[in-house]
Amino acid sequence: MFASCLTFGSKIMKDIIIIHGAPGTGKTSACLELQKQLDYPPYLELDRLRRFHMDPAWLNVSSKDEEMGLLNMISMTKNYSDNGYHNIIVSHLKEFQLTRFIEHFTNQNYVIISLVVSDDQVLKKRVLTETRDSGFRDYREAIQRNKDIKSRKPYVHEIRLDNTRNSPSQTVKQIMEYIKQ
Repeated sequence: MFASCLTFGSKIMKDIIIIHGAPGTGKTSACLELQKQLDYPPYLELDRLRRFHMDPAWLNVSSKDEEMGLLNMISMTKNYSDNGYHNIIVSHLKEFQLTRFIEHFTNQNYVIISLVVSDDQVLKKRVLTETRDSGFRDYREAIQRNKDIKSRKPYVHEIRLDNTRNSPSQTVKQIMEYIKQ
C-alpha cells in the first residue's frame, strides 16, 4: 500500500469523501481533479461500476441493477477502508442510495459534498452536451433532482456547494478547504 494513498501530506483528512449531486452538476470533473490533488486515493463511481453491463444509452436500467451497483459500491468502499485507505472518493449515488450508503459508514469520518447548480438553463446545457462522460440526457429529471437536493434538509456532515460557474479546479479548491476542517 502506498503512503500517498493514505494521507494528504502528513494529515489524514477524511475516511470517505462523498461527492453528490444531480446529473450535470460537475461531479465527475470535480472527482477526477480531487483525486489528483489528494495523490490518487481510490475513486469509486457508481455509474462506472454499472457500465460493465449497461448499454451506453442507459436503456437497460432496472431496480435490480441499481441495487447490485450499490452493494458493490458499499463492498468496495469497505474493502479499501478495512485495508487502511483514507480520502476514498465515492460518487454518483442517487438520493435513496446515498441514504443507504451512509448507514454502512456511520462510524467513519466522512463528508458529503453536494454540488448544486443555481441556474436551470446552465444545468440543461450541461446535461445535453454530447461530449459528456455520461449517457444520461434527461435534463428535466436532472433539474428536478437538483431542486430536490437544494430543498431538502441537509444530511449530517453534508456541505452544499454552488457549482454553477466554477471550473473543476475552483470546485476542488473549495472542497479541499472543507475536508481539511
